[in-house]
Amino acid sequence: MSALLQPQDFDPASARFTVHIAATDYALRAVVLPLLPALRQQAPNLRVAVRVLQQDQLAAQFERGEVDLALLMPESVAPNLHSRRLFDERYICVLRSGHPDAHCEQISMERFCALDHALVSLVGDPFHGVTDRTLAELGHRRHVAVSLPSFLALLELLRNSDLISLLPEKLLEGVEGLTQVEPPIAVPGFTKVAAWHERTHRDPGQAWVRQILFERFCDSD
Repeated sequence: MSALLQPQDFDPASARFTVHIAATDYALRAVVLPLLPALRQQAPNLRVAVRVLQQDQLAAQFERGEVDLALLMPESVAPNLHSRRLFDERYICVLRSGHPDAHCEQISMERFCALDHALVSLVGDPFHGVTDRTLAELGHRRHVAVSLPSFLALLELLRNSDLISLLPEKLLEGVEGLTQVEPPIAVPGFTKVAAWHERTHRDPGQAWVRQILFERFCDSD
């Protein structure tokens, strides 16, 4: 107990500890993968375990110490968790760099609806999403040719086909072979937050990981 009450100096260069992160496929690509080099560079002995986010299991995982940090939507954060907003995300039209429409700054509605689309779908109708609901409100519809359960797989598909997709913008950071154009419609975006349990709130290693995350991703307040 005395040791716990004493201030702790934390040196990431020599620290040996593990952080368990729960993330969706999107958060893995947009947040975790860009974060890892910064963590590894400063804390070479750090181990990072990423697990698939299971919202219905998250509370128990936090309590059991199986998850230290979760990347969530604000509405998914339980009242007993600490959290901080990371950034707001918006949707862009993504296509391969050699696509016939890659030179456009903004694709027209007619062209957008004429092309074959791909999307990520985890629940519900695999060929219908928020983009289709927005199009329907404007009296338009598109043709979704491929539905996948993974953003990582979708990025690879777009690189090697003439399919297009409306995707969160941060997925494209650091990705070669793809380009973005402005879509003809404004699809509502979303906010990403980091959440953690009281169990690790004052842990110096976990707090350091969170600080690196915030420095890398938090929008200006």
